[in-house]
Amino acid sequence: MATDDLMFIDFEASSLSPNSWPIEVGLSWIIDGEVETWSSLIKPHPRWPADDWSARSEGVHRISRDELDDAPTCWAVANELLPRIRGKVLVSDYTHGDQRWLDRLLTTAGIDGPMPRLDALVVVAFARFEGLKLDLLYERLERLPIPHRAGPDSARLAKAVLSAQRLGDLERFRGMLPPDEHLSRDDAHERWQHDDMTAEEVAEGLRQRLRSASGLSRDE
Repeated sequence: MATDDLMFIDFEASSLSPNSWPIEVGLSWIIDGEVETWSSLIKPHPRWPADDWSARSEGVHRISRDELDDAPTCWAVANELLPRIRGKVLVSDYTHGDQRWLDRLLTTAGIDGPMPRLDALVVVAFARFEGLKLDLLYERLERLPIPHRAGPDSARLAKAVLSAQRLGDLERFRGMLPPDEHLSRDDAHERWQHDDMTAEEVAEGLRQRLRSASGLSRDE
């Protein structure tokens, strides 16, 4: 299942109140079997309520209010973000808050037209994966720590989806193997949980098994 149309997004914010404003945005995407990430702090706009800063939220994301004084402006962040998300399916695991903070960022930056809409991770996951792949996605999500920073948090979602995609790739390769060379479901599950294994490395390993099974050398 292709995932190159997905863009995973996450925000950190001043608080969780309805008047809260974004302080950091992160994007992650999957390209050539790897996760790439971009993120930026956001300088608070003068119109945003200064009294909506939550010490409790600061204790979670550990971004101090003073750090934001030298951050890029809303306009600068929006103009960096928009080309990256154009034509992508935006995926969030907290659409209620992330949509509000995205809207506030873009509206404050003076962006006209309809706001980009976010899709919930659960909706995207169940629409694109099933069975063991879906199980692996959520198992990976549970095992990965939540850093509470926008870039790493968005990367966490992308890595979980990448695990499911890799297992789908492995199942397709299994169809190329002779019957006695098929990997078991447990073997497939175990091998694709390692972050240091790229799709290309696993593909090459399976190609070697195919060559060995057919009596071919590596250079043939």
